[in-house]
Amino acid sequence: MMRCFSLAAEDGTHLGLFLLDNEEVGVGQCAVRAADAPPAYAAWSAALAQWQRAALYWHADGDTAYVRDGDGAAVGTLCRERLCVGGQTFFLNDMTGMV
Repeated sequence: MMRCFSLAAEDGTHLGLFLLDNEEVGVGQCAVRAADAPPAYAAWSAALAQWQRAALYWHADGDTAYVRDGDGAAVGTLCRERLCVGGQTFFLNDMTGMV
């Protein structure tokens, strides 16, 4: 099953989308789509931009999911409704089934 999350700054500003597949098996592919964020969020946008065209994979280990690039290098973590990447923390809102 594909899951879709909105990515937001702490103040709720929408910064993008995070897609995750195969949640039930604990490993799979994922993707990021950055939104056109206001200039004040340039650091967050830059963190997401590096992922938009990359092959990304995730695997769960306990209550944390680790995101890796196509070469296997760690690029982020997903834990407790937060995605951390590029020194930035994004707050997740599960949008699965809302469309």
